[in-house]
Amino acid sequence: MPPKYLLPFLLFFFLPKLSISQNVFGNVEILQFANYLYKNELYEMAAEEYERAIFLSSPTPATKIKLLTSYRLSANFAKAIDCRKRFYKYGFYVMPDSAKIEFSKTLIQSKNSRKYLQLSDSLALKNRNLQNNLRLLAMLKSGKWKKISNFLSNSTHQSLIIISQKINHKKHKSTWLSASFAAIVPGSQGFYTKDYKNAAIMLLGVALNTWQAARGFATDGKNSAYGWFFASISFGFYGNGIFKAVQSAKYYNQRQNKKIYEQMQLIDIDTL
Repeated sequence: MPPKYLLPFLLFFFLPKLSISQNVFGNVEILQFANYLYKNELYEMAAEEYERAIFLSSPTPATKIKLLTSYRLSANFAKAIDCRKRFYKYGFYVMPDSAKIEFSKTLIQSKNSRKYLQLSDSLALKNRNLQNNLRLLAMLKSGKWKKISNFLSNSTHQSLIIISQKINHKKHKSTWLSASFAAIVPGSQGFYTKDYKNAAIMLLGVALNTWQAARGFATDGKNSAYGWFFASISFGFYGNGIFKAVQSAKYYNQRQNKKIYEQMQLIDIDTL
């Protein structure tokens, strides 16, 4: 165990029992211990100590924010949201900006970006630049990419700007256009969707089986069982190729979106 975790470990597991029976710790000492845990990034343990301090006496605004932040940074988003209801039950308008910021970050990080966007007017901040960046990140994460241009011009966060620009220049592949390419010239959709494997299978399957069918019809006429057999196989490759062309366009778009979402995950919301 790293040395910096040893003292918090011992204090967390042994001193609470001692404090219950002998009242060793007062509220001041508990807050000092909680702040120590918070400073050492032991957020889950810090949250428990802040809760203990709040139980013993009325919390200060700073303690409330530290508790909210501890729950958020330990990914305990449900409890962070519950804290908002406990401490600011009269509505968002009575919340200080520091609490609004923490609650906004909690919603965005907990995959409730759409909820944040619905409440963004109520969670308006004095720091307009931060508010703009939070809204832009929420729109990116919620998939509302068509509206990002309204906020992009006011953003100064480099990572948000880069991702937004990639979205604006992202090439979207049409499923109808891909299917049309495949229907007119089998295999040509591969140049459009970059799915050369399925395009090659369609081209070879249609071409080779059509050639075999043509040989059969040329030899035995339209009643050729050999010709109709290979003609049906060729038609199967043709129909399946059109279906695959539609899927290829969808997969291409999904791959593009996945890369963008992966870049979003690298953004540290506390740097906004």
